[in-house]
Amino acid sequence: MSKKLLDLEGLEKLVDKLKDYADSAGGGDESVIIRTQAEFNTLINSPSWLDATSIVFAGEFTHSGSIQIPQTVKKISGTNAAKITITNAHSGLGAFYYSSFNSGSILSNIIFECSSESSSTSVTGLKNFETVVSCKVYASSRTLAHAFSGCTNIVYCYGEAQAFNSRLVSAAAVFVSCERVVGSEGVATLNNIELSSTTGEGRAIVFLSCDTISDCKGQSLALGSDSAAFGARHCDYVSNVEIDVSKTNNPGELENNTVSYGFRDCKNMSNTVVNAQSEYGAAMCYWECINLTNCNGVASGSMGAVFYGCNGMTNCTKSGESALDVWWNNNENVDPDTCPEFREKFPDLANVKGSEIKNLVTEAPDDGKQYARQNKGWAEVVGVEVIDSLNSTSTTAALSANQGRVLNNKIDAAIQAAIQNTWNGEY
Repeated sequence: MSKKLLDLEGLEKLVDKLKDYADSAGGGDESVIIRTQAEFNTLINSPSWLDATSIVFAGEFTHSGSIQIPQTVKKISGTNAAKITITNAHSGLGAFYYSSFNSGSILSNIIFECSSESSSTSVTGLKNFETVVSCKVYASSRTLAHAFSGCTNIVYCYGEAQAFNSRLVSAAAVFVSCERVVGSEGVATLNNIELSSTTGEGRAIVFLSCDTISDCKGQSLALGSDSAAFGARHCDYVSNVEIDVSKTNNPGELENNTVSYGFRDCKNMSNTVVNAQSEYGAAMCYWECINLTNCNGVASGSMGAVFYGCNGMTNCTKSGESALDVWWNNNENVDPDTCPEFREKFPDLANVKGSEIKNLVTEAPDDGKQYARQNKGWAEVVGVEVIDSLNSTSTTAALSANQGRVLNNKIDAAIQAAIQNTWNGEY
């Protein structure tokens, strides 16, 4: 089923409706109001939550272990700065969760702090809600931390996910497999300072596998070895989103997993801004994304690009790059009128390290034949007799000798200049 890039009018109506609900605390005459810790304990220890369908939490509460909500409970809201602190959440479940997606469920106006001190326990804050409005979720773990998972209609929410010493591919992620994330903000942090460089790569990601993201902000920070920062990955329909990603390394480990990505493998994007930084390695604002309009980026790193491997670009711009010209833009279907600088081009080898030449310019075939550069590859030179000496009295032979010498000189000069990083890009 096809759909428009973003149904902005529909999203605005949704936001207004949900905001009104959140402002009213979502309560009603049939709501059970929980004011004390004793009442809280009685509620969550009841398999049916006292047969209530609507709950209002008024105050602050704590619990050790995950809290499963009965499917019959549809409305949960908070008042009086409601806060629920959950420690020792169970792996694979959720800190505050439904066992399966609950159609019609709505959660609003509550702060959640969810954590685990175990080195083998993952933490997921909220899971399987249809609608979440004006909530804050803080999730932390030593392995994997997710703030929102499997939720839809996330409006005016804030989330933080923080993981420590983890090499999992989604170690710290704020919004995971969510739909319609509107007016929300997330911060993902992966702290691997204590890890020594070995194998594997942990990732801090703000938006992972989400569909329809509008008017949001995200910040991703990866610290130490074996870590990478992502703003968004595998997301579809993204509009009016600002991303800030940063990657730093341990001292002395400058070449190991030093990548920051703004958007990677995303599609149908408009009006986005990325600031990507990598202390010693690659900074990528948009990596292999599809259908980009009015997208902008700033990248700072020793290598990388604002747009790399993207397909379908209109009115896309860059505000700045720092020492990034060693990479191909390698983009396709780029509007030549609005963003011609991002069309496919060969890298400027004047800025390439000698050790990287072999990855950019391959050696000619070693089969005894004569080759020259053509169309970014090697082509056999046919029909030219190369004579090393001009002693021949034959005019034809002399001309052939001169042609061969000029050709050989050009090839030698290109190879030597490339090795010395001074090739002017002509071949």
